[in-house]
Amino acid sequence: MSVMVSLRSIAVLGCVFALLSTGATASAQVGRRPNLDPFRPTADTEGFLTLPGATTPGHLLGGAGVFLDYTYESLVTIDPSGASRQIDHRLSARFAGVLGLFRWGALHLDVPLVLANRGPSIDAGDVSRAGMSDPRLSARARVAGRRSEVPGVTPVGAGLAFELGSTIPVGSSRAFASENQPTFDLLAHLDYYFAPGAGLSLSLGWLFRPNDRMIFDERFDDAFLFGVGMRLPIPMVPNLTVKLEVRGSSTFTSVLTTPVEGEIGVAYGVGPVTIHGYFGTGFTDGAGAPLARAMLGLVVSRKTKDQDGDGIPDAVDKCPLLPEDFDGFEDDDGCEDPDNDGDFIMDDEDLCPDEAPPEGTDLDEDGCIDDEFR
Repeated sequence: MSVMVSLRSIAVLGCVFALLSTGATASAQVGRRPNLDPFRPTADTEGFLTLPGATTPGHLLGGAGVFLDYTYESLVTIDPSGASRQIDHRLSARFAGVLGLFRWGALHLDVPLVLANRGPSIDAGDVSRAGMSDPRLSARARVAGRRSEVPGVTPVGAGLAFELGSTIPVGSSRAFASENQPTFDLLAHLDYYFAPGAGLSLSLGWLFRPNDRMIFDERFDDAFLFGVGMRLPIPMVPNLTVKLEVRGSSTFTSVLTTPVEGEIGVAYGVGPVTIHGYFGTGFTDGAGAPLARAMLGLVVSRKTKDQDGDGIPDAVDKCPLLPEDFDGFEDDDGCEDPDNDGDFIMDDEDLCPDEAPPEGTDLDEDGCIDDEFR
C-alpha cells in the first residue's frame, strides 16, 4: 500500500514538475520576443515625423501630444513546422512630449499603448489582445550649426545633434510590445533647412540589446538604425506643412530582422495646436513593417510668444502689438512702416514710396520729384 502511495506521489510530483517546466519554458520564450513596433512620432513641431532633427525648441519650450495609430499586417511569419505568428490589425495610442533645455538641448518622452491586436495568433491565445509598450526617454543635444537668435525659430542652414535614449521594460511581451529588458540607442541627426520651416533630415544610429530576442529561429540582436525625412510648408495654405519620412533598422542577418517603412502626411497648425495625419507602408517583410499604416495626432506646443501674429517673436519684435507690413522695407524689425521714405505721404498714396523728394520739388504731392526739377 505504501509503495502504491509513493508511486502516486512520484507521479503527481512528476506531472507538477512537467507543468511548471512547460510554463517556465513558455514564459521564457514569451519574454524573449522583440518589440514589434518602435514607431515613435515626435511632439517637436519643428521636427519631422519620428525624427526630431537637430533643431531644439528653446529653453523650457516644447510640446506634448497624443497619437492614434492603426497598422495592418504588422507581423506575418510562419515557422517551417507550420506554426505562425500573425497580427493582422493593431491599434495603438501614443503619448509624446518634448521639453527644451537651454538653447542647445531637449528631453523626449514617449509612452505607447497597444489598445487592440487582431489576427490568428491572437485568436489562438499566443499573442495578447492589448498591453502596455515600453516607454522611452531620451536626451538630445545640438552640437554644430548656427543657433537661432530667437528660441524656437528654426535657423536656416545645417545642424547636427546627438540623441541618447533608453526604454523602460514595463510593457507586455505577449503583445509584442516589450522586450522585457531595457534597450539603449544612440542617434546622430543631421538636418539642413533651406528656408524657414523647409528642410531635410538624415538620422543614423545603433540600437543596443543586452540580450538577443527571437521570433521562432530568427534572432534579433543589436541593430543599425536609419531614417531620412523632409518637411515642406505650403505657401498657398498658411500653417500647412507636408512631411515625408522613410526609416528602418537592420541586424544584417535576414529580411525579417530588417523592417523598412515610409509615411507621407500633413501637419496643420492652429495657434498652439498642430493636427497631424499620415499614411504609410512597409517596404520590406521585416517584423514591424506593416503593409499599411494610418495615424492621426494632436500636439499642443509652447513656443516663443508672438502677440501680433506677424511671425516675428516678441523677443525681437520692436512693435509686439502691431504687425509688420512686409513691404520690402525693414521687414525684420516687426513694425509697420506706413511711410517708408518719411515724406509724410502714406505709401498707399505715394508713387515713389522708397525715395523722398527734396523739399519744394513735389508740388503735386504725389511723392515723386516733379519733372521740372529733374
